[in-house]
Amino acid sequence: MAYDSTKLALIGRIYTNSFYIYDAGSDTIATVSGAGYIDNDDSGIKLKSGDNVLALCSDGIGWLEYGSESAGAVTLTVVATPTGLASAVTGYVTTANLRGVIYGTDNGVIGSASAAISAGLTEIGTGTGTAFTLPTPSLGAYVQVAQGGTATGGRTFAVSSSGVTLPGGLTTITINGQGQGFALYGASATRWRLLNLDGGTLS
Repeated sequence: MAYDSTKLALIGRIYTNSFYIYDAGSDTIATVSGAGYIDNDDSGIKLKSGDNVLALCSDGIGWLEYGSESAGAVTLTVVATPTGLASAVTGYVTTANLRGVIYGTDNGVIGSASAAISAGLTEIGTGTGTAFTLPTPSLGAYVQVAQGGTATGGRTFAVSSSGVTLPGGLTTITINGQGQGFALYGASATRWRLLNLDGGTLS
């Protein structure tokens, strides 16, 4: 797969240095860090000295930085590979989790029966399911749930195990009707941070 400028997104800046995330699809870390992989003439984003790229590759997550440029072709230098990142984020940061945060994995509509919720975006439909289980958190994981169906009544979303908590040490979110929902962000392997709660309750 060739470089795709639509998959490069700015996620932050420190002084004049920018930090990007890039979904490399089927490309490996070695491919993305190969000579001239990034085309600086291919989009409005122009990488420069001091910029860093977190590349979501087929063989893991590569932390890369701007190395050199020739006629618009940028070569990135590997700062850390999955092994190098492991000392800080083992078991937490995964390609799937980061894609969920940046691009929003769409899990579609569920609700015909009680089911586990996956990371990403989930709509609760008009089915009979009332008791759902949240995924196990990990650092950077993102969960958004919205009830689109007209069915009413308490629909509960409980943590996956006794060691996992929501804010305040609570363990369950309840939503009660169409249009209600919530969003969670994984703060660690045992804790969900509540980003938004629209009409529901915590217990």
